[in-house]
Amino acid sequence: LQSLFGSEEATQRTQTIDTAIQKLESFRTKMSALRSRLQNADQTSFVVVTVPTKLGVAESKRLMGELGSQGVDVTDVVVNQCVG
Repeated sequence: LQSLFGSEEATQRTQTIDTAIQKLESFRTKMSALRSRLQNADQTSFVVVTVPTKLGVAESKRLMGELGSQGVDVTDVVVNQCVG
């Protein structure tokens, strides 16, 4: 690398890559903590909010299924725009 870019440029690229790796590792740690928190029913309540349409209900069912498969419990469902 040094012969292609020069030693200073190679060092700078290495530092840039190291910084990017550190940021990715930090992000991974934060996302792991977030996942743990979302999966802990004592810490988190998840409420799905929808509208009373076929699409709204279908999307809410899909979301609830996906959350369940990830270990996140949905505690409530709120249906907005209900006019009696």
